Amino acid sequence: MKSRIDKLLFDRINPILIAVFRIVFGVFAFLEILYFYKTHLIEDYIIQPKVLFNYSFLPLAPFSEGVLDLMLGITLISTIFIMIGKYYRAAIITFFIGFTYFFLLDKSYYNNHLYLLSLIAFLMIFIPADNALSLGKKDKIKPTLGWHLRILQFQLIVVYFFGGLAKINGDWLTFYEPLTTILKSNTIHSEVLAMFLAYTGLLFDLCIGFFLLMKRTRLYAVIMVLLFNITNHFLFDDINIFPFFMMASLVLFFELNEFSFLSKFNKFKYDKENTVVPSKLVLFGLSAFVLIQILMPLRHYAIPGNVDWNGEGQRFSWRMKIQTRSIKECEFAIFDLDKKTIYPVEINQHIHNIQKEQMIYHPKMILDFAHYLKEYARENRIPNTMIKAKIKVKFNQRESVEIISPEIDLSKEEWNSFTHNEWIKPLE
Repeated sequence: MKSRIDKLLFDRINPILIAVFRIVFGVFAFLEILYFYKTHLIEDYIIQPKVLFNYSFLPLAPFSEGVLDLMLGITLISTIFIMIGKYYRAAIITFFIGFTYFFLLDKSYYNNHLYLLSLIAFLMIFIPADNALSLGKKDKIKPTLGWHLRILQFQLIVVYFFGGLAKINGDWLTFYEPLTTILKSNTIHSEVLAMFLAYTGLLFDLCIGFFLLMKRTRLYAVIMVLLFNITNHFLFDDINIFPFFMMASLVLFFELNEFSFLSKFNKFKYDKENTVVPSKLVLFGLSAFVLIQILMPLRHYAIPGNVDWNGEGQRFSWRMKIQTRSIKECEFAIFDLDKKTIYPVEINQHIHNIQKEQMIYHPKMILDFAHYLKEYARENRIPNTMIKAKIKVKFNQRESVEIISPEIDLSKEEWNSFTHNEWIKPLE
């Protein structure tokens, strides 16, 4: 006899909801690739800069511009096949590899919704999302099981919950930052409005996943998700498709007998009588994925300091829209120790503005750029150097402060992902 968990994960379910989500995912993936074209991702952000800020866990190198254009074109085409369900498995694998490759090429265009699309694409490789509403014909249909739906629900809930957990900090709770700054920039600021948005946003993120899962509160939760994401769309001008994707993803939480307009899909023929033997391999894979998704946003608790200031454990953690920064000063210099000469660095000749702006959010990029300058100096016959930087940042409503000491030779510093990097100044 199946246990409750086995029934929840391995009972057959109606494939319609996942099929609709496949189409939704394909549409938004298509739009995101079009946005890559619109912003000239390859030309301006990959080819033009002299240095790319790779991730240390997977340092990727860019191919030639022609190969990159071909890859992006193939990735775009794959989204169409995902939508229509034709050659679905090949299409979703192609999209995952292509999209994730571009996503991981450079830290400077990291965005939480790009990370989310990559994660969902990975999950959907293992989900037969083309069992319904598909133009593809399969000789052997793999059953749609409970875990196919539950793991996608889990992934979306994780985004909300850890987004709320990140808001439990002094700046958000006491000074309503960055909402205060954003409202002031839109000339609609009032402290009451900022406080209302801060606390309702916090409670929404922490609770909405559970409300969506419970039948009694689901309809109210759907309304709240729509209001929340529409508000975010107007508040934040740089989140692109994210709020619309989160609204469209609500389809994963519907029950076919819950809304009258969906009841007709409940009659879709699928074999729900044939039992599926629970798989230990699937359980292990699901457990590993869930554990990683829970631990990654919590890893900063093992590192001293303010995670949003020092950037240690900030990425891949759903810490969304909880800070604003602006550059007040950003200078690098190469010190020729043999000739006792200082060469100021023309930053814009090496990297693009987005890379420079993101550098102040993630100090590891400052270090990476310093190491690049060390190599650049060596190539230009300056073998004995120091690399120093003077960077002042305005963080939320604080006065501008230095993020690193201008006396440190950055070329001698290394990045440690598992503890605090002492060369980053603490936030007072």
